[in-house]
Amino acid sequence: MTVSSFKQVGLACLAGALMATPAFAAHDRQVEYDFAQVVDAQPIFAEVQVADPERVCWSEPVRYVDRGHRGHQSSGAGTVIGGLIGGAIGNQFGHGRGRAAATAAGLLIGASIGSEHDRYNDRGYRGRGHREYVRHEEVCEYRDQYRTEREVVGYDVTYEYNGRVGHTRTELPPGQEIRVRVSVDPVGY
Repeated sequence: MTVSSFKQVGLACLAGALMATPAFAAHDRQVEYDFAQVVDAQPIFAEVQVADPERVCWSEPVRYVDRGHRGHQSSGAGTVIGGLIGGAIGNQFGHGRGRAAATAAGLLIGASIGSEHDRYNDRGYRGRGHREYVRHEEVCEYRDQYRTEREVVGYDVTYEYNGRVGHTRTELPPGQEIRVRVSVDPVGY
């Protein structure tokens, strides 16, 4: 026997062995489906954690700053009154041109002081230039509170088909019947 003949015989034996395995013989198998009678179905329980969101609230201090009235236009009364008073005071000093200069200077200084007074009052400035206050406000958030529950995660099913009893596990309740796979395998001679 030559090496080439030996290889051919070896390949033939290997092919025959592979054909006899269930993987290659599966094409001879006939698969059908039928229904079996459910004899018993027991729920399977598991402990699971369930989150319940709970609203939790508390009081928290919040600081506010009052910077006065915005958009409020000054009437200019302080500027006018300050100018008149300053002019009257300035008019009391000097003679001739000196009196006119002192009146003008008093008018300008008085108007400037009156204008600052208007701005101070219109902005609501007091003391340090603004008002600060603290107000307590309710602040809330949701926090998960966990509890343990027993939950059905499946069913242990006992069924009967053609006088034979079988067991399986299902995710949903099976009802009165359960679908089963029936296969017929040829018997070798």
